[in-house]
Amino acid sequence: MSYTAALQRIRDIARDQRRRRSSTGSQERVPITEGVGRIAACDHVSPLSTPEFDSSAMDGFAISSAHTLHASPETPASFRVRGIIAAGEEPPVIPDGVVEDIPLAVEIMTGAKFPTGETPGGPFDACVKYEDARYCPEQEGIILVSKPVSRNANRRFAGEDIARGDIVLEAGQTLGTTHIMPLASVAIDSVLVVKRPSVGVLSTGKELVSGQAAVRDVNGPFLTVACREAGASASFLGTITDDRDILMKEIGEITRQSVYDVLVSSGAVSAGKYDFVRTALEAIGGEVVFHGLAIRVGQYE
Repeated sequence: MSYTAALQRIRDIARDQRRRRSSTGSQERVPITEGVGRIAACDHVSPLSTPEFDSSAMDGFAISSAHTLHASPETPASFRVRGIIAAGEEPPVIPDGVVEDIPLAVEIMTGAKFPTGETPGGPFDACVKYEDARYCPEQEGIILVSKPVSRNANRRFAGEDIARGDIVLEAGQTLGTTHIMPLASVAIDSVLVVKRPSVGVLSTGKELVSGQAAVRDVNGPFLTVACREAGASASFLGTITDDRDILMKEIGEITRQSVYDVLVSSGAVSAGKYDFVRTALEAIGGEVVFHGLAIRVGQYE
């Protein structure tokens, strides 16, 4: 069997095992600050729109764009400034029935809620940037705009970034740092994720446990860390000597406890006189899906 075919076979078995597991038992909820690298167990839908209200995209003045239609350096459009809106504040209330000689403007900061209502020049529908307006030197509280401002200029509409009901994180996606800000912006502070698969790692070999030979176990630590790097919760279970009965007992006990989703062992699977892992597995009821691959070190099909 080729490496590619064997890998696909393992994936198919894992998929079948996952289907048999209870969906609730294979999921857990974690804070978004602890969810990076985890796999979303379901679609996460926005409960609200963001921005939640029309807001300004720039620092400047909220105005009626219609009043600037014929604005020029020679004949600038004039606005009387009434109040200021900072981010997080409500716009000032402009009383009904107040007669103004010129249209009104409201100074507004980036992210601040856009004012509503009418001015003598029309509704507040645009933001003119600070650099595109200047205060009138002859009249206090009057700004001059010397060129036309387009309707809805520098204005962000409610739901422009994310609308209520939009999917912010799809089922099956791996949560990354780029998901954190969108999730937080719509008040999602925790996510439902697939539980990490639990992996037990074993090393086999008399030379590793006898104490008579200076052979250090490198496979066990490596495989444990590699499993964790891949997203699993892995534990190194130690080493087992090359004895069929001991292998049967130890592996059988581990599988009966049902603590681990996957048990990974290294060594003792070839054709040597002390390679007992395959026969030990078969003796305790294990199914051998494949044994041996068409592969060379450093190469695969």
